[in-house]
Amino acid sequence: MPDHLHLPAPPALALRIARIAAFAARALLGALLIGMVLLNVANAACRYLFS
Repeated sequence: MPDHLHLPAPPALALRIARIAAFAARALLGALLIGMVLLNVANAACRYLFS
Protein backbone atom coordinates (compact mmCIF):
# COMPACT_ATOMS: atom_id res chain seq x y z
CA MET A 1 0.00 0.00 0.00
CA PRO A 2 1.46 3.40 -0.88
CA ASP A 3 2.32 5.73 1.98
CA HIS A 4 0.13 8.57 0.71
CA LEU A 5 -2.98 6.39 1.12
CA HIS A 6 -2.17 5.43 4.70
CA LEU A 7 -4.38 7.21 7.23
CA PRO A 8 -2.92 7.93 10.66
CA ALA A 9 -4.49 6.27 13.67
CA PRO A 10 -6.84 8.53 15.62
CA PRO A 11 -5.47 9.82 18.90
CA ALA A 12 -6.38 8.08 22.12
CA LEU A 13 -8.46 11.05 23.27
CA ALA A 14 -10.68 10.84 20.18
CA LEU A 15 -11.23 7.11 20.75
CA ARG A 16 -12.11 7.75 24.39
CA ILE A 17 -14.59 10.48 23.46
CA ALA A 18 -16.15 8.19 20.83
CA ARG A 19 -16.57 5.42 23.40
CA ILE A 20 -18.14 7.79 25.92
CA ALA A 21 -20.51 9.15 23.25
CA ALA A 22 -21.52 5.62 22.23
CA PHE A 23 -22.12 4.64 25.86
CA ALA A 24 -24.20 7.80 26.46
CA ALA A 25 -26.27 7.15 23.34
CA ARG A 26 -26.93 3.54 24.36
CA ALA A 27 -27.85 4.58 27.90
CA LEU A 28 -30.24 7.25 26.64
CA LEU A 29 -31.89 4.92 24.14
CA GLY A 30 -32.18 2.19 26.77
CA ALA A 31 -33.82 4.59 29.22
CA LEU A 32 -36.23 5.78 26.53
CA LEU A 33 -37.13 2.19 25.66
CA ILE A 34 -37.80 1.31 29.30
CA GLY A 35 -39.88 4.48 29.67
CA MET A 36 -41.95 3.57 26.61
CA VAL A 37 -42.59 0.06 27.95
CA LEU A 38 -43.64 1.43 31.35
CA LEU A 39 -45.93 3.97 29.71
CA ASN A 40 -47.54 1.21 27.66
CA VAL A 41 -48.05 -0.95 30.77
CA ALA A 42 -49.56 2.02 32.64
CA ASN A 43 -51.86 2.68 29.69
CA ALA A 44 -53.11 -0.91 29.66
CA ALA A 45 -53.53 -1.00 33.45
CA CYS A 46 -55.48 2.26 33.52
CA ARG A 47 -57.67 1.15 30.62
CA TYR A 48 -58.74 -1.96 32.52
CA LEU A 49 -58.96 -0.33 35.95
CA PHE A 50 -60.95 2.73 34.89
CA SER A 51 -62.66 1.33 31.81
